[in-house]
Amino acid sequence: MSHLKHHLHRLAVEIGPRPAGSPGNRAAERYIRGVFEACGLAVTRQPFTVPTWRAEAAQLRAGGVEIEVEADPYST
Repeated sequence: MSHLKHHLHRLAVEIGPRPAGSPGNRAAERYIRGVFEACGLAVTRQPFTVPTWRAEAAQLRAGGVEIEVEADPYST
């Protein structure tokens, strides 16, 4: 497996979804930082607060018909 495919598999399949502030987001940050450092790059972290978001239910009904929707992870 090429390096690029390995990294994509790690991020997209093994780590999976990574909304801002989530455990997956933090795992991806650690992984990417480790890859950069292994390449000899200097990594500087700039921490900032991000609210954790969690998908719950989203529904839309119009004229008695339910329409499939997904919530925007950046909406309240």
